[in-house]
Amino acid sequence: MKKLIAFSTILFVSLSGVLSPGLYAQDALEEIVVTARKRQENLSEIPLAISVFSAEDIQESGFKNLEDLSLQVAGFQHSAQGGQAPGRVNSQLRFRGMNVNSLSEDPSLNIATMFVDGIYVIGGYHSIPLEEVERVEVVKGPQSALYGRSTFGGAVNYITKDPNSEENEGHVDLLFGEDGEYVIYGSMEGPITDGLSARLAAKHYSRDGIFTAADGGDMGAEETKSIIGSIVAKGDTWKMKVRAFHSEDRDGGPAGGYILGYRNDTCTGTSATTNDPANPSVNPLNYICGMVPGPGDAVDYFGGNNVINMNAIMSSNAAAKMAALPISASFDGQVPMMDDGMYGMARDIDRINVNTTFDLSNDMTLEASWGYNKVAQCG
Repeated sequence: MKKLIAFSTILFVSLSGVLSPGLYAQDALEEIVVTARKRQENLSEIPLAISVFSAEDIQESGFKNLEDLSLQVAGFQHSAQGGQAPGRVNSQLRFRGMNVNSLSEDPSLNIATMFVDGIYVIGGYHSIPLEEVERVEVVKGPQSALYGRSTFGGAVNYITKDPNSEENEGHVDLLFGEDGEYVIYGSMEGPITDGLSARLAAKHYSRDGIFTAADGGDMGAEETKSIIGSIVAKGDTWKMKVRAFHSEDRDGGPAGGYILGYRNDTCTGTSATTNDPANPSVNPLNYICGMVPGPGDAVDYFGGNNVINMNAIMSSNAAAKMAALPISASFDGQVPMMDDGMYGMARDIDRINVNTTFDLSNDMTLEASWGYNKVAQCG
């Protein structure tokens, strides 16, 4: 079994103090409070480019994942495919077009990074349920001073929900969509004793294949099962939150393909102007000008229209050879996998976060965070 494990310990001292709760209540309509700089601040007073989404924003807009959120933030993009690997293997964050176009076992090469409660996340962004998020902060621009390396382009921080410390409550969500897609989510939370509360949640996401390969196999099937538990202990001047997360991704063959310029050429015979005085116009050949054709319209390598295609079913001979070979290190030990004769991915993710806050004298706040991440292939 190959696995990628990361430990992180973070310690911050805030000298600015915490704004009083009375100010929030008095000016709630005008203020949006964020913690992008490791302390509570009014969004309008921070000299950073930050986009904020509350739990209400996420629910009312029907956002299902980070890709939906990224469509609402200028200069920020997130898609399942990272580098040249289709599917959910190596999803990456992109800010202002900057991207690492490779698969690497070294997360430090990333341009941007995901955090959960301020703690570094090494992969599997799709497995983080948005239903568990109280607020999402997307910070654009270099953030190494606040979040460390791998944040030259920006950072995304998920602030998760605290358990309800006043009363017991539960919540259930059901969602059904095309291609057999469904989401089942449920949560329970409430106080245990004075100063101690807990929350337990689970989610099951599944989608059938959205394309069919020439060999009859499905492509694009996805499934994630996750369970999350958190405990919060509070005192007069301190707070500790412990959060544990486990998810299992079981995906079929990814749906991806190349649209070749010379097969779908719409540029030959046209000219384009440039800003170069020495070459004011160019005549591109074998490129696509304008709208890129989609599946069913694009011409594939063999001259047909099945541009999204691959060997989705593994033959017995191929399976024997694959089992005898080591998995390439360039895939982070996550693909390819075999499940009922199909190519696919099987990945387990475990995370434990511990966040503590202490209010000191002289309007000072001491924060300490510790995190454990493990992303592993399972067979």
